Amino acid sequence: MCPPEGVAGLALNFEYDANYRRPTWPTAPGEQIVSQHLDIGTTDLDGSVAWAIECGATPADHQPSDHFRVLFDPDGHPFCLCRSD
Repeated sequence: MCPPEGVAGLALNFEYDANYRRPTWPTAPGEQIVSQHLDIGTTDLDGSVAWAIECGATPADHQPSDHFRVLFDPDGHPFCLCRSD
């Protein structure tokens, strides 16, 4: 994903890894660690979490804050939905 042509900005790239293992979060000794994740802002945290779950996301068991929710996509990649109000 890139900004429109002629606009400076960051790009977001996705790559396939045949040896991918789901990360453990929170981390645990000897387990696959999370290498990156996305923070996505929302003004409707509960509604956004419900929509993400409906699309196949799974909430993490450990939720360290009331201001964001940690979820995993169907392949185990973590992302956070963050209250942006």
